[in-house]
Amino acid sequence: MYHWITIVSDKPIAALNTLWYALEQHPEKSISRITLFHEAGVKRHVNWFVRQSKILLTWGNKSMPEVTTEPYHPRDIDAFRSQVKKLLNHSKEKVMIDITSGRKAQSALLLLLGELYSGVVEHVFYNFLDDARYLNFPYPCLPPAVHKVVDMLEK
Repeated sequence: MYHWITIVSDKPIAALNTLWYALEQHPEKSISRITLFHEAGVKRHVNWFVRQSKILLTWGNKSMPEVTTEPYHPRDIDAFRSQVKKLLNHSKEKVMIDITSGRKAQSALLLLLGELYSGVVEHVFYNFLDDARYLNFPYPCLPPAVHKVVDMLEK
């Protein structure tokens, strides 16, 4: 069982696409818990992500994991670090992190904590998209030439 951690922004499809990739590329890894970090102003995008991930996760007979939302203030990096460290310190599952949608500071911090908690964090994914015309396309519709998902922890 895995704990999926992501940031949902005003472009929630980026977070959904990375989850979709992980489910497709790692079908043996079952997600039992999702934590969604978000800024206060994107609650409707969080709701969209939850609805879409339910559809995605129940497709293929996967069960819907427990979903927790964690608001954060983008300028309070210390509080964000404390939130993430608390999650990682208390996680009973292995962790997969998606840093695609986050602001630079939050994504960098998640990557750093992924490295520091290497016994707990198994993957840190980033979805590179080279063509903004495909920004709102779902994962299966993205041409391979315009995007690449990278596991930042793979050596």
